Amino acid sequence: MAHAANVAHLHHASRNESEYEDHYEWDKERGEAVRPFRLWDAVNRKNIRWRYYGDKKRAHIAALIECRWLPVGASIEVYDCRTGKLLGQYTRRVDTIRFTE
Repeated sequence: MAHAANVAHLHHASRNESEYEDHYEWDKERGEAVRPFRLWDAVNRKNIRWRYYGDKKRAHIAALIECRWLPVGASIEVYDCRTGKLLGQYTRRVDTIRFTE
């Protein structure tokens, strides 16, 4: 029980919802999205800058490449900003990258 005092608090244990970006809402007044497929950093809870794609396949390839350079345990999600549909999640492991649909 003495070891429990040394455990660091998790980031999401004290999260504030107002600090998060509204990543699942597309402004209908702006018209159709030219590059609707986006990459989302699930650990830091924000979009990855300049990672917007018009093709679903290219978004998945970019997520795989991006995940390769992240630390172990990091996750990248591919989603469609028009509908908010999650298309896939890539999670970095010690010697692999796990894909979850």
